[in-house]
Amino acid sequence: MTLRTALLASLLLVLASLAPGQSLAQLRLEGSLSTAARVEIEVGALVKGEPRILELRAFLAEGTTGADVIRLLAGRMQSAEIHSHVGSAAVKDPGAGTLFIEQALHVNLRLDQGIRGSVTACEGAPLSLKVIAPDKDGLDLSLLLSANAIHPVTRASKTVSLEVPMAAGNHSAQNCEALMEAAVTAKWGCDRPKADLWRPLRLSDGSRLEGVSVQTKNGWRVEVTLAQVARSDE
Repeated sequence: MTLRTALLASLLLVLASLAPGQSLAQLRLEGSLSTAARVEIEVGALVKGEPRILELRAFLAEGTTGADVIRLLAGRMQSAEIHSHVGSAAVKDPGAGTLFIEQALHVNLRLDQGIRGSVTACEGAPLSLKVIAPDKDGLDLSLLLSANAIHPVTRASKTVSLEVPMAAGNHSAQNCEALMEAAVTAKWGCDRPKADLWRPLRLSDGSRLEGVSVQTKNGWRVEVTLAQVARSDE
């Protein structure tokens, strides 16, 4: 096998390992910082067929808006050659901002002190969701998930939601257990790839979840994995 052939085979393996329709992510931030605070955002994406990670971990001034953070992140993503699109400013909420991320692998998000956000897997259910609580002195969270469900036979589409109470100080496996229990009650099919990872699958009527959005605030960290890349030596 020539070097060129080997490189082409490796690239095809990387592209094939991305789950179909799970590569577009949407990040939306709203509100503004009521006091200076730390913002943490991590994005993993494919760049020229190779996985790349961009981290934004910054202590930002009081009054910084979600739109400000989106513009900062978009500038850094452009420098990192991660393909993204900034959404149009909302007239009713000029402090809100939206970023669409192509070829996304994962989006991790921790926000506090007035900025809240959501991560959306736009074209398919995420491979996993991990929720990490702040310490016990933080605020509890009612985690809100919304999803688009499409029936495989009738193609009927509907929007469903799931609200999951979680307590500050819980470890991530407890948060996963809360997600499992809430999903069973709401008749969402799901599984648990690891003790602290939750994966939504389908509804009890067979409808597939074709897009899932999760909201966070108050220092709670969400880690949304959209796709994984298999290494060429696997």
